[in-house]
Amino acid sequence: MEKMVGLPVKHVSETAFLVAAWRAIETERPDAAFKDPLAQVLSGEEGRKLIEVVGNIPGGDYMMAMRTRILDELILEQVHGGADTIVNLAAGLDTRPYRLDLPADLNWIEVDLPGITQFKEERLVSYQPVCRLTRERVDLSDPARREQFFSDLESSAHRAVVITEGLLYYLTENDVIALSDRLMSHPRVQTWLMDLVDARLFGRLAQASDALAEDDVRFRFLPNAAYFENLGWKTEAFRTFQAQGEALKRPPPAALLENNPEYAEGAKHTGILQLAPKTRLF
Repeated sequence: MEKMVGLPVKHVSETAFLVAAWRAIETERPDAAFKDPLAQVLSGEEGRKLIEVVGNIPGGDYMMAMRTRILDELILEQVHGGADTIVNLAAGLDTRPYRLDLPADLNWIEVDLPGITQFKEERLVSYQPVCRLTRERVDLSDPARREQFFSDLESSAHRAVVITEGLLYYLTENDVIALSDRLMSHPRVQTWLMDLVDARLFGRLAQASDALAEDDVRFRFLPNAAYFENLGWKTEAFRTFQAQGEALKRPPPAALLENNPEYAEGAKHTGILQLAPKTRLF
C-alpha cells in the first residue's frame, strides 16, 4: 500500500509511527524498560522521518518508555484481576497483544481507522499474537459507528478494560465528554486507562504537535484526574513517570532536563491514570 505518512501529518493515526519509532529506540537499550521487537518492523522509514521532525524536543523516547512501561504493568494487573477483554481505542501501531505475557483466551480488541489498520495487518501478517486479537475498523468521530461498536461489545465481553493511550489530547472537549459518558454507561467497562500530561509539559508537547501536523491533528484537550472525577469516575491508581524512572533506576537524561526545564516538576504529575465508574457493577 502507499506510504502512510507525509509531512505535515494529516491525521492523528499517523502519529503512531512516531510512537513506534520511540519504542524501537527503547528496545535497543541494554537497560530497556520493555522489549518491543515489532516496533521497528512497524515504524520503518515513516517513523524515522517523524523522529527527525521532533528531534529538537529531547527526551521524547524517555517519556514514551516510562509511559509504555507503566501502562504495560497496569494492563497485566487488570488481566490477572479478572478482566477478560482489553479494548484499545486508536490502537495505532501498538503491539502489546504480541509481546505481553497474556492468557491465550484473553480477548484483545484494537480499534482504529481502516488505513492504519490495513497497514498494520500487512506488516504483521507473519507474526502471531499471544491472545485472541480482533481489529475493528472504526472512525471514533462517527457517532453512529462508535455506538454500534460499543453496543456489540456488550455481547462479547464481561469485564472490559478500555485504553486511550495518546488519544484524548487530540479530541475536542465535547468528544471527550461523549466518550466518557458512553464508557460510564457501558455495563461491561470496569476500567479506563489513559495517559495524563502535566500542564507544565503540555505546552512543550503542543509545540511538537504544531511542528509535526496540520491544524486538525494538533493538541486540543488537557485531561486531568479531577476533570474525570467530576464526570462520575473515581481514581483507582495514578502512576507517575517520576516514580517509574526511580523504580527502574533510570533518571531522565540530562538533555531532557536541560531543554525541558518543566520536566523535573511536571513528571511528578504526568503518568497513567486508572479510572473506574463510581458505581461499580462488579
